[in-house]
Amino acid sequence: MLVMLIALALTLAQSSSQPASDQAPPPPTGPVLQPMDSAPVVCDPASPRFQYLEVRGSGFDAYATQHLVGSVANAAGAAQIRWSSIWVTPQGNLTVEVNLCSDPYQNHPALAPGDYTVAVGQNGGPLIAATGISLAAPPQPDTSGASAGSAGSSQ
Repeated sequence: MLVMLIALALTLAQSSSQPASDQAPPPPTGPVLQPMDSAPVVCDPASPRFQYLEVRGSGFDAYATQHLVGSVANAAGAAQIRWSSIWVTPQGNLTVEVNLCSDPYQNHPALAPGDYTVAVGQNGGPLIAATGISLAAPPQPDTSGASAGSAGSSQ
């Protein structure tokens, strides 16, 4: 029995002496916003459809069952999109759908490639949480004209 207690004590001592970088970081405390796509691409202007980037929020427990406001601002801080009512679930979660395309209903143009901030706060109150998103330009089509089957035969 004593041997087992000593072995347990040594095991605990070794695990606590590991460098902090090997240990997982503590989970975030408080409200957090997280985009569901880590590399979103701007909307194709030739397409008549909407294209959305989902941003999920968690840790909004203090605001459960309340309506918050939100916005998307460009790198210069100018608001591009605004939401007047974002519902926080009883579990403290929320979801925001960012329309990347031109939106005639909210009267905003398509978002251009660049960096943006999605923010959520109380109406007339302080910012609660924010996250950054970077919209990339769509990939360019291969214009070299080379393809595996394009080699002609010569005689």
